[in-house]
This record gives sequence, C-alpha cells and structure tokens, in this order.
Amino acid sequence: MIRSVRLFLGCAGIAVLPSTAFAQATTTDAAQQISAMLNAHGPVVWDDTHVVEDDHTVCHTNLGAFGNGPAITCHTVKGTKVVGGKHSEILTASNIRISSASNIIFDTPTVYQLPQNYIAQSFTENNCDDTGTPTQQIAVSVTFTRSTSVTVTHSITNAIGVTIGGSYGVPGSGVSASVTASTSSTNATASLAGDQTTVTRSQQIAMQVEPKSSETVGIETWPIEYNATFHANAIVEADLSNGQELSDLYPESQRTLAINGTVGLTDAAQAVGYNIKGPLQTQYCNQGALEDHPAKALPLKHIETIVKARALAPEKGQGKKK
Repeated sequence: MIRSVRLFLGCAGIAVLPSTAFAQATTTDAAQQISAMLNAHGPVVWDDTHVVEDDHTVCHTNLGAFGNGPAITCHTVKGTKVVGGKHSEILTASNIRISSASNIIFDTPTVYQLPQNYIAQSFTENNCDDTGTPTQQIAVSVTFTRSTSVTVTHSITNAIGVTIGGSYGVPGSGVSASVTASTSSTNATASLAGDQTTVTRSQQIAMQVEPKSSETVGIETWPIEYNATFHANAIVEADLSNGQELSDLYPESQRTLAINGTVGLTDAAQAVGYNIKGPLQTQYCNQGALEDHPAKALPLKHIETIVKARALAPEKGQGKKK
C-alpha cells in the first residue's frame, strides 16, 4: 500500500521590487520664460494715435419777447479729438495659455527582468512506502498583479492648460497604459487598459514519486519592468500690453515648451515549471495519506536554487536589474 503525504507551499522572493530611478524633475515657468523673451526683445515702439468722438452740448439763453423771463435751449454739437500717441516700452504679457499641444509620444521601452523577486507556488508529495507512485499530472498556477507608474520629469507651470494624452503598450503582452497630462500643473496619470490588472500563469507538470522519497513540483514567475520615456510639446500664447499677441512677435518654434516623463509597466514573465526530487520527510509518514501541511515544511532554498541556476539570456534591449 502506497502511503503518501502532500504539502503545499506558496512563497515569494525576499528581495524588494526596486523602483525605477527617474531623473530629477525640472519645471519651465511659462510666465518667467515669456517675460525673459520680451525683455531680451527690448522696447517696442508703437503708435496708437487715433480719433475718437468728442460730442459736446451748447446752450443758449433767450429773454423772451413779452417779458416771460429767460428761456434756455441746448443742443449737441458733434465733434472729434485725437488721443493716444507714440509709446516705447518693454511689453508685458497676460492671459498666458497653452494654445495647442501634441499628443504624448512614447519612446522604445527599456526592459528589465527581475528574477530575484520571484513569486512561486509549489506542491510536495512524500512517498512513505516501498512502491513508487503512479505518474500524475499536477496543475500548478500563480497569480501576479500588474501595475503602472508614471513620473513627470519636465513640466510647465503658470499657463492655462489643456489635457493631452497618449497610449503605451507592450507588444505581444496584451498590456497597455494610457497617460494624460494637464498642462496647467502637468500632473500625469497612468492606468492599465481594460481588465488586465491580474494575470494567472499555470502549467501541468508530471510527478512520479520514487519509494521512500519526496518530490516537489512547482511554478514560478517574476516581474518584468517596461520603462518608456514620453514627451509632448505645448505651444504657448499670451496677450501683450500693446494689444498684440505673443504669436505676432514669435513663431511657434520659439513658443514651444516641452513636457517629458517616464511611464512604467510591470508584468509577469512567462512561468517556469520545475520538479525537485528530495529525501523522504519522515515526520509526515505517520499522519495518513494525502494530507496538507504548512508551507514551512518545504525549505525555501529549493526555490532559491532554481532561480540562481537559471541562465536568463536577456533579449535585445533587456537586462537584469541589480
């Protein structure tokens, strides 16, 4: 009679998932930049001489022919006058605003494999008898929560803004994120598209436990980070103190301000299944067949050995994060 005991283990690597290191954030103050442009331009001479209506009222006193007392009559005389003149001053700007902005453009992502942060699920069976067990197909699976992050590395302030957006996806993974940035404060948000937050990796693994031994089957996955820089251009406009607009003095190329940032997606690698042959764990042989036992019954070093032994050959543009 075959007496076997099954144990289950779910575990994760002890390393902490590293956060992506972004460049120090910088900001363009649109009001300061426009002021500097106008100061560098120097005084502007303009003539706002113009004619305006200048109506006035004329009144007359009539004493009357029969001693009825004075009578006053008035009428309006149409007229004009010249106002304004020549001015020379450094212009000032008001109502600074974003007149238009490009969509967000994403660059080719940098990809990092993070096997040291593995997530594993394993299943152990002890065969306490002298006869081998039949071959079994064991279903193992592990779940992983995808995530996004976004950081604005260069922003615009002091301009009435618009909202711009773009979509970023990882080819072949079914994972994508959308990013929107409001240029009034240049806050960016990223979200996963659709119902793609949680992914399950699963495999069927054959198990045949030799007499007086144990065997562990398991599955593991680990995070893959995709980090892509993004950028967009915003065109600024403003009202000037001489009645013109900023675009009357400067072309778009001189009124273009940059918005830059980085968006990150964390997905799960394709899972790897494994078998580990081991010695009989005799402490479980008196507890009956096919019993579940605490996860601590399987030493963590088994999973760590699998991770360390695997040679991950990074694909083009990929690497391992320390």
